[in-house]
Amino acid sequence: MTKKKQRLSLLALTVVIIMLMGAVSGCGSPAANEAGGGQTDGTGGSSGETAGEAKKERYKISMMYPLYSDPPKKGEIWKLIEDKFNIEFEPMAIPDNSYGDKLKVTLASGDLPDLILWTAYPDPEFTKYVRQGAFLELDDWVTQYPNIMDTPEQIFDNIRIDGKLYGIPRTRALTRAAVMIRKDWLDNLGLPIPQTVDEVYETALKFTYDDPDQNGKDDTFGVVMGENLSHMDSLWMAFDTGNGWRLMEDGTLMNAEITPGRKQALEWLRNLYQEGGLDKDFAVLKNTQVWEKLEGGKGGIFLGGQTSDYARYVENLAKIDPNAELIMFHPPKGPTGKFGFGETSGFFGQWVIPANTEPKKSGTHYGTVELAGQRRRIRNQQIWHRRNPSYQKCGRNDQSGRGEEKRRGLDYRPQSVRSLLLCCSDRSSGSAAGTEGES
Repeated sequence: MTKKKQRLSLLALTVVIIMLMGAVSGCGSPAANEAGGGQTDGTGGSSGETAGEAKKERYKISMMYPLYSDPPKKGEIWKLIEDKFNIEFEPMAIPDNSYGDKLKVTLASGDLPDLILWTAYPDPEFTKYVRQGAFLELDDWVTQYPNIMDTPEQIFDNIRIDGKLYGIPRTRALTRAAVMIRKDWLDNLGLPIPQTVDEVYETALKFTYDDPDQNGKDDTFGVVMGENLSHMDSLWMAFDTGNGWRLMEDGTLMNAEITPGRKQALEWLRNLYQEGGLDKDFAVLKNTQVWEKLEGGKGGIFLGGQTSDYARYVENLAKIDPNAELIMFHPPKGPTGKFGFGETSGFFGQWVIPANTEPKKSGTHYGTVELAGQRRRIRNQQIWHRRNPSYQKCGRNDQSGRGEEKRRGLDYRPQSVRSLLLCCSDRSSGSAAGTEGES
């Protein structure tokens, strides 16, 4: 990488990250100038750059990822990225319900985007493509970036193929499932928060037949669920199915899907469906349609929720009913007192780089391996900002000094163009991608 490219990448990184943080925390351009370490001259480069450095050839950078809500709009952040990196950003935002099929078609065509979010795991198809040399090996790069190396080794081990790393995991908590319920509906009906699967069952029936939203219409039901029964850990665990596998009394292992407890759980669902407590359309609903039922104020209990999606549910539900109160509650206990959530792989999807990506675009791939740390840093600040009012001005009013530490932490080594595009794909106000959801 040339010194000129390094300077341009570093400037763009600093400015875009600060602007992104401004987009999620309400900070303006003064913070960007303060953290960026210099003034800009209005031409897309710093005051120390020549006109030739600022006017570089524009490359088209494409990124394929699943879309969970509205498609991205070309706003201020998008334009800023293009100007600062002298690129044309081409997002390939594919509706989540058809993402898998579209990915297969794209791979078969051989015309691949510069960056792909591979969501399936474990996936023999991905392993096949890796062994055919379709994606770049990243082991030589990840060790150079502390934020990436903060990823637990267990998660890296989970995605290695033949001992090598071909993707950057989008890290998540090892346990991120959640059960949610309309607290306002409980209050309207004078009901307590259910503690057992039997109480959940009875509450679901009351949500269906007792007009919990008090609008005088027969337009609600109990449990929201989709065709693939995804993320129903809380129900399976309540019936003692084990986490993927169950250690049986004789010392053998049994797959959770064929345990006696899974049969009991399915019977519980069948009975609830027959009595009307389960969405009658569940068998044909995709994940996004399930979310719409919850956010549209139709269903009152979500056994297959995700903590990462909770804020979105609350925000969208408030648009329909400002008085709605959606809460998370303890996973219900089953017939033998068992309860809990299953442990996951520790990530959702991994960013992969096709082997035929042009080196001039990837910037020797420095930025792509750093992007996960960048995304995590931005997300952590957004969450911390929401919980700490003293952080209203990007840390300048923070008496603990944490804000200053965060600003210093944004001064990274030279990055590639794609790292910033990925950075912007974090789902937040003004970002390049839609709202995140996990299936």
